[in-house]
Amino acid sequence: MTLRVAHRSIALLGAAALLAIGAACAPDDEATTGPDTCRSLVERAASTADIADTVKLLEDAMLECGTIGRLDRELERFPSIVAAETIDFVSRRCTVSNDVTIASSDICAETAEAPDSPTAASTTTIPAYVGRTLDGRDITIRPGPDTPFVGDTPQPVIQIVDVAAEDGCEAVEELRDWWTAQSEGSGGDAASVYAQHANNVLDFLGC
Repeated sequence: MTLRVAHRSIALLGAAALLAIGAACAPDDEATTGPDTCRSLVERAASTADIADTVKLLEDAMLECGTIGRLDRELERFPSIVAAETIDFVSRRCTVSNDVTIASSDICAETAEAPDSPTAASTTTIPAYVGRTLDGRDITIRPGPDTPFVGDTPQPVIQIVDVAAEDGCEAVEELRDWWTAQSEGSGGDAASVYAQHANNVLDFLGC
């Protein structure tokens, strides 16, 4: 039995968006702009601060990359862009995407076959998520009856980012306040991690 510890930050938010990305301006942008590639779509997703745009660009990258392995190699260049393993992110988008071409894509077919792969059949993994509390401590969260995971990531972490994409700052602030209250009661350190995660999302969005 193996234990895989996942260091995560903000799901679906590009850490590269916090950096200034500069490029020399060509005299004629249209003449120098080629078709999007697997790599360029991931780069664009990492450099946008709008969560909805990030998700759409990553879905386009899923189609362009074609395989989980190729998408994973590009996402490794921006380790904070998603808050889950690549296969878990892809599986989720295959299920919830509004783009009808996603569900029927080759990469979604690959995720459907993944549980039957020799590697998956021969290895039992125990997910573990390392997060930071409101008071700055790093703790490890593992799945349990009251702690559902999606792949390697606690469900509340993914929920916070989904809420940010769909409902904006005020909804994330409400979640942050709720988890903060929980951290002072029965929710303990895990609730504190979720509250801090919501703070990180709010800071990133400039709320």
